[in-house]
Amino acid sequence: MLYHRNTPLLTRAAACWQAWAPFRAERRRNKRYTYGRQWDDKVSTPSGAMSEGDLLREEGSIPLSSNMIRRTVRNVTGVWRAGFALPRPLDSSPEEVESNARLIANMRLNHAEELYARTLEEFLISGLAVHRKWHGFRGGVAATWTDAVTPDTFFMETDSSDFRGWDIRLIGQLHALDFETLAARFARSPEEESELREIYGMTGDTTPAPAPFGSDRGEPYHPLTMQSGGLCTVLEVWRRAEVPRDGFPFPRETWLWAYLTPEGHVLAEGETPYSHGEHPYVVKAYPYIDGEVHSFVSDIIDQQRLINRLISLYDRVLRASAKGVLLFPEHALPPGADLREVAEQWSRADGVIMYTAKAGMPAPQQTGGLSAAPGITDLLTLQMKMMEDISGVNSALQGKLESSATSGTLYERQTQNALTSIRDLTATFTHFLTLTQSKDRALLRQWGS
Repeated sequence: MLYHRNTPLLTRAAACWQAWAPFRAERRRNKRYTYGRQWDDKVSTPSGAMSEGDLLREEGSIPLSSNMIRRTVRNVTGVWRAGFALPRPLDSSPEEVESNARLIANMRLNHAEELYARTLEEFLISGLAVHRKWHGFRGGVAATWTDAVTPDTFFMETDSSDFRGWDIRLIGQLHALDFETLAARFARSPEEESELREIYGMTGDTTPAPAPFGSDRGEPYHPLTMQSGGLCTVLEVWRRAEVPRDGFPFPRETWLWAYLTPEGHVLAEGETPYSHGEHPYVVKAYPYIDGEVHSFVSDIIDQQRLINRLISLYDRVLRASAKGVLLFPEHALPPGADLREVAEQWSRADGVIMYTAKAGMPAPQQTGGLSAAPGITDLLTLQMKMMEDISGVNSALQGKLESSATSGTLYERQTQNALTSIRDLTATFTHFLTLTQSKDRALLRQWGS
């Protein structure tokens, strides 16, 4: 066998990935609420588990929603983009000025503003931001590149609790590669390519099945699954280790990397090639106190659920209430007249209805129920105000004036107060960008632009 196995490392990596299952489930729920699928939570019923939306439909109601979470996330992202600025030199030395210029050029090459904005959106939804830095060819260009890593494929050891990430000992991600890319990257001979085909069970056509575009792609693949949608699963694993040091009695600390198949075959391995001596990832979790992650979106889901319930209740009351019902006494109908003709005339602007008036009998009249149950609109207003208070994204931050009489000074003060309420969140993300640009600088010094 040309590829040896490292089963202990595979077991350790797979255990880490599995330990992230609750986080991935929470992130997917947050993502559903952010992008409008807000009635998909499962509930238990006598007939089995079903979504809240299906249960509401069974009861004759329509599951309605007003997506306040999406608006709130867009507002925070928009505020950040409005203040986005390129980095400045740390000092006035020619070397630092040149280093900063190279960093800015690399940021433009990687479309940094768009990359950072989408990373911030992920950070608001899941509470986790991850970038991977590497140097190599992309599109025929040799440069330092930044990839945004989805939390669906990312893992690290869960005993880490330092919010700076200094105690991470194992980190990595899953890759889904088509066989041609897999063979080009890891097979150094026809024999190795043949063995890769055998390992991954590739026979005949190796074209991967297309994934649905523009919608949820379903559950993430498992690291012990050989293929997912026609793609080959590869585990990239980095671990902190101590290796012997020539001429010294004490070992030195370094990072070792390996690419594994789901059965533990080592496709490639080695020691970190980076001058910074670390792994290629930049990670920031929020707030990460005692290792716990609580996202911005998770804080306002309960208010969103109450808003949706009140809107659906409002709609149900409106549909159930009487609207323009004509009360026409049976004995008032003239001989030969048809009630359908009466109803048609009643609905016309210039309609004329003949009826037989009798003493003690009321005339035909129209009646209507309450437009909505008392208090629903007040509760709805209260919940929307609570969402603003909890998220910190109030009307001032949304660019709205509470009244036309609001002065410019008051509006500016309200905006600054709103920015203060989300400053810890945005400052944490800014720290993440500082770390990611620090690794960019190190790679640019090592390999150039």
